[in-house]
Amino acid sequence: MFENNLKVLTAKNPELAQKLKELNITEISKKIEVFEADSKDIIISYNGELLHDQKDPVREAMFTWNKNVRSELKAKDIQIVFGLGLGYLFKRAYINSTSRIYLYEPFIEVLRFILEYVDFSKEFSDDRVFITNNLDELFEKLANEYLQGDKVEFLFLNSYAKLATDELMLLTAKALEICEGRSVDQNTIFNLCKTWTKNSITNIKSYEKAMPAGYLADKLTEKPALILASGPSLAENFELIKENREKFVVIAVGQAIKFLQEQNFIPDFMAFADAEKMFTLVDGFNDFKADQEYLKQNNMLVSSRADNHLFTKEFKSKTLYYTRTDEIGRWIKDSSKDELGLYESGGTVAIMCYAFAKVLGCKKIIFTGLDLAFINNKIYAHGTELKVNEKGEIDLGYTTPITKKLVIVKDKEGNNIPSRDDYASFIRHFEDIFSKKTENETIINTSLKGAYIKGMEYINLEEAIKEVELNNIDINSIIKTVSEDNNQRWNKALINIKESFSSQKQELIDIENSSKIIYDELKQICTMFGNKELQNNLLQAKIENIKLEMSETRDKVIKNVFLSNYLQGELLDYTKKYKMAILPRLEDIKHNMFLEKDLFETFIKACEELIGLIETV
Repeated sequence: MFENNLKVLTAKNPELAQKLKELNITEISKKIEVFEADSKDIIISYNGELLHDQKDPVREAMFTWNKNVRSELKAKDIQIVFGLGLGYLFKRAYINSTSRIYLYEPFIEVLRFILEYVDFSKEFSDDRVFITNNLDELFEKLANEYLQGDKVEFLFLNSYAKLATDELMLLTAKALEICEGRSVDQNTIFNLCKTWTKNSITNIKSYEKAMPAGYLADKLTEKPALILASGPSLAENFELIKENREKFVVIAVGQAIKFLQEQNFIPDFMAFADAEKMFTLVDGFNDFKADQEYLKQNNMLVSSRADNHLFTKEFKSKTLYYTRTDEIGRWIKDSSKDELGLYESGGTVAIMCYAFAKVLGCKKIIFTGLDLAFINNKIYAHGTELKVNEKGEIDLGYTTPITKKLVIVKDKEGNNIPSRDDYASFIRHFEDIFSKKTENETIINTSLKGAYIKGMEYINLEEAIKEVELNNIDINSIIKTVSEDNNQRWNKALINIKESFSSQKQELIDIENSSKIIYDELKQICTMFGNKELQNNLLQAKIENIKLEMSETRDKVIKNVFLSNYLQGELLDYTKKYKMAILPRLEDIKHNMFLEKDLFETFIKACEELIGLIETV
């Protein structure tokens, strides 16, 4: 039995397997006793302490799982099981959901004993199961794989909590710290929400010279796609790319623009998604200025909420990309009364390129330059050297001080290679997306030295290209024809969108007016708290007079697509700080009224800004 378990464990965690192999099972057996529970199930003790419930260990495991896991777990979520014992709780976690499971056994002697008599080879060989006896190893795993929005559940039996209290406390505290650290990105997202909202509105002005990606659906089914990411391996493959360029629909990430212009290479689409600072890319990246004549030769694929600076530039054509997760994008689609297309979103523009290739109908999609790691100490294809400071931060070489943290990921051989913290997240995004790919999809990564992404085939570019036949479809002609054929359709959609913006403007004006009235009332109420002679019943009456209107206005803000997106951070902050109590104290009431006053002042300012933007559309 132990050999079966060890074989699986050696492939998954060789260091742990070696430790277990070196332990003396005879000596360990002296510390562990085997009993029969009242339910007739087997239980064990370690150093005289039972590890499971003496009455019914199976019931104990079910109760523990159901008590801790209150909502459905998805595949990307994580269950951290503290203590294997005889596996009752671990198996419950394994059976009850499809989530990832991190199994930590604080007592390596218990683990060695159990693996001698219980076959866990099936469960341990599952890709979603990770097992360790090393907390640092678990923390590293969590830091590399956890993404904001993932649920993390902690599962442990009372016996383990009693026997390894300090380790359990360290595990939970550090794990939560890692998750919260990842959620620092939430602040960035909340800040970007304002920029995304403003961009989504402002970019409408440029829609007349664009068309939605949905109009190009299945227009290039006869050609495979070649996606040019900006990693170091792009440069290594470039001669082959140029020689075989006409075989593919070539879609390049905007970050590769410097390298591509130097090579005098025009892709079929140049993709952009960043919400801000795009001028550093197209007007001044590393003292490099993109030639405006070069931009004019490119068809731009651009996120509907990308930096407006891009929309002011002249391209051969502009294709708008809307994502499923963008509420404003969905609102624009619905307002258009047309099928504009809502597609995959992700933290990297390479995901957008992949999803767009699928929209076009490409069945084979080949990536080059998708390293998501630093190959030969290079950051990008244009040769920027990797520089790391004493804090473990990477200097990306921008004219503005943007840094990322250095992390370690695995290549396809399982070796450790240097990468960025956001790249580790991108790997997870890709793997989630590729887990849903269809049988007739072929996804190839030609970056053989880069990060391993599950769901991709790894073939060098020369081999990948050999299998592709030349197809002389004129992609520019197709784009032009689709644009011309749908010109009337798009103009009608734009009229509908702009009419909807007019109704939104009036709704924002109404919310602004209500907020001003409430704000004035709240200012008076907050002033009243300073009057010690004031009777509480007068204060309560004043609050009661505006309570309903406050509630109705907040609801209108939350339901308004622009305000709810623009004020995500403020609304969450308000929810966190609001004090709830059955019998609130005067101090609690005062705290909440000042909180309400600040919130409604924020509503007024947000309405003013958004109304001003809508008036420019």
